[in-house]
Order: sequence, then C-alpha cells, then structure tokens
Amino acid sequence: MTIKNKAKTSIQTAKALEGYLDSVKDQQIRWIEATRPKIIPTEWVFAFFDLPSSEFTRRVRLHRNLRRVGCAMHSQSVYCMPYSTRNYKQVKELDSSLTTVRAFVDKKKAKDLVAIYQEFIESVFIEVEEKVEELEDAKATTGDSALRGYTKRLKKMWDRFDHLHSIIKLIPANSYMERINKLEQLVQTIDSYEQGKLA
Repeated sequence: MTIKNKAKTSIQTAKALEGYLDSVKDQQIRWIEATRPKIIPTEWVFAFFDLPSSEFTRRVRLHRNLRRVGCAMHSQSVYCMPYSTRNYKQVKELDSSLTTVRAFVDKKKAKDLVAIYQEFIESVFIEVEEKVEELEDAKATTGDSALRGYTKRLKKMWDRFDHLHSIIKLIPANSYMERINKLEQLVQTIDSYEQGKLA
C-alpha cells in the first residue's frame, strides 16, 4: 500500500470513528443500577469490520473472538473496550478484516462507552450465573458419566470466572467484585457436596 493510500485509509477510519462516537451519544443507554465505576476510561480500542453475509461462519467466529478477548458490541460491525497495549494487540491480531483504532474520547462520550461496556459485563454475569445452575444440576446427577460431565463443567466454570475477572478489571466497581465472590463461593459449596447429593 502506498503512503498516499495509507493516509487516505487513516482519514477514512478517523471519520468513521468520529461518526460512530457521535451516534453513541444519541443512543438510549441505561446504566446498570447500583454499579458505579471507579474509573471512566477516556482511551478506548475500537474494532471495525465489514464482512459480507456470504462469510457468515467467519462473522460468527469473529463476534465470538471479540467477545472472548473482552470487547463489547455496539453494533453489528463495531466493538469497543478500554485501551491498554495488551488489549489493542489482542484485538488487532484477531482477524485481518478488522480495522483497529486507538482513540481518546471526551468525558461525556467516555461515560456512554462505559455504559455499553457495563451492559456487556452484565450479559457475561448472566451467562455465568446460568452455567452455575447447570453445574449444580450436573452435581446432583449420579453415575460415572455424570461425574465426568460435572468435572468438565467445573473446569470451564473457572475459565469463565477468569474471563469475568479480566473484563471487570477494565471498568472496576465494588458491586462486581461482591457478585463474582458470591458466585465463586457458591461453586465451591457445590463442589464440596458428594456427587448425586446436594445437601
């Protein structure tokens, strides 16, 4: 790519980012009740992509991978997360179709982005809570295959907790830590029971 083309692409990306940030302020974004962030990051990583519908499998994989590394979805083709060198590198290396941008935003826009990120955190909490219920059901079942299924679910559960810890570090709040601690204690209690007996 020539220097002229690179400059043109950078200008187009900057204009797309500016348009995206303007659209964020017009959204009706609700704050998650009782969760006041300790920090409002003003530096963010944005990931833009445009894949045709014919590449459905690749799109689904990209959505999953963006979520896995801790990106919140704003629209079908725009993801964001608070900036760190590690976060930027992880997002940039996910897929060649991504345009990854590091941007500074003003405090008002940053609050809107934090609200989007909090909704993402809430969705992950809900998924984990559902998996804890499934883990409890697996522990209550008897038999060798039930024990193997429970052991596999338990290992995945700790991976899920690791993921939760990594994303709540980006927008820390006391209520998040309290909530995850209770879930971890519940899993430890479930694990302490004998297989097939939950009491």
